[in-house]
Amino acid sequence: MNNDTLDTPSDIIEEDFSSDAAVDEILNLKEITRSTIDSRNHALSLYADVMNYLSQEQGSEASVTLREVLEDLCEQLVDYTGKIHFSLSTLLEDDPQNKGVSDLLIENTQKILDFHDSYNSDVIEIKVDNLPEKLNRLGEVMAERALLEDKLLDVLLLEQ
Repeated sequence: MNNDTLDTPSDIIEEDFSSDAAVDEILNLKEITRSTIDSRNHALSLYADVMNYLSQEQGSEASVTLREVLEDLCEQLVDYTGKIHFSLSTLLEDDPQNKGVSDLLIENTQKILDFHDSYNSDVIEIKVDNLPEKLNRLGEVMAERALLEDKLLDVLLLEQ
């Protein structure tokens, strides 16, 4: 058998994918998926930090303040929702099949931004009396968002 007739990995890839554009699209989708999961995990971690902060008695010796943990969460929520919103919407703009899920994701983004607007660093006075309820609702919204993102990513991955 002649070595010249053996398929190289690049030959196999070319046979499996019709063009470099298809490979680039798959790599882009993999990067969006990884970025989505990383950003989501970071937001959930900061959410847990805020919940832990509220569940512990904070004395004057606390290393961080409620304002600081909320500010970190709010910043990450904006980064997370913005990055994912724009990444996914560019992939979905020509796909009317996913319009309903995309619309739900936009609604969900607005709910997260509403929380941000109530507790970001620009807010002079943090209203802590209803914070636990708002955080519980935010947790539900984040869970809904994860399901929507996963559904969209699954559809996009299946289309490849």
